[in-house]
Amino acid sequence: MFQRDHIVRQIQQMTQALAEVLLLRGRRRYRDALAAIQQTGETYFGLPLKQAAALPYDALAAAVHPNGTLAPEPASVLAELLRQQGACYWETNADAEATACFQHSLHLYLDLFLHAPDFQSPDVIQRIGNLVTRLGLHDVPRPHLRRLFDYYQRLRRYADAENVLFVLAEEPEADLREAGRAFYRHLRALPKKDLAEGGLPYPEVHEGLRAFERLMDPAA
Repeated sequence: MFQRDHIVRQIQQMTQALAEVLLLRGRRRYRDALAAIQQTGETYFGLPLKQAAALPYDALAAAVHPNGTLAPEPASVLAELLRQQGACYWETNADAEATACFQHSLHLYLDLFLHAPDFQSPDVIQRIGNLVTRLGLHDVPRPHLRRLFDYYQRLRRYADAENVLFVLAEEPEADLREAGRAFYRHLRALPKKDLAEGGLPYPEVHEGLRAFERLMDPAA
């Protein structure tokens, strides 16, 4: 009981700190917002968020996976802190720092969507879309691309999933050919209406499969 009360209070405090960050950014007080983000990162996550570009993904995972299990509420706060930090950097033309923050935030938001049902919400979908737009697919780290491929399939956004697959195929991993073939097998089994709604009409599925096989084996 006491442990649960402590966790609830901590989440409330983190949420209040995030609200302060949003207020400061809304007033264009970017330096103050960045300082508040840094303080919150150190206090609640033990992370030097100011050094996001040098922060390994394993450190983020450890901060929001106590005992190896994703803690959704803290993960959502950390994801949004990083997104807001990236926006502050973006708005002050610190592009490299913004990119690192957006990459980390995308990592966390994808984990939330894929593994925490309560966060499969329109708000999270919108934030993931914003992050992908800001980054562009070629600036999404490859481990995140695999998550993004799964995410778009979960949303039945098949054209977007195919776009991610083709970026992955530029530097394919050993299991990508089978993953791609499984994707197209799944598509070929769907009703044409579902494919059209997913942005990938039935004739384009066959064309996509042929193009994917050529990418995977350009000498053939």
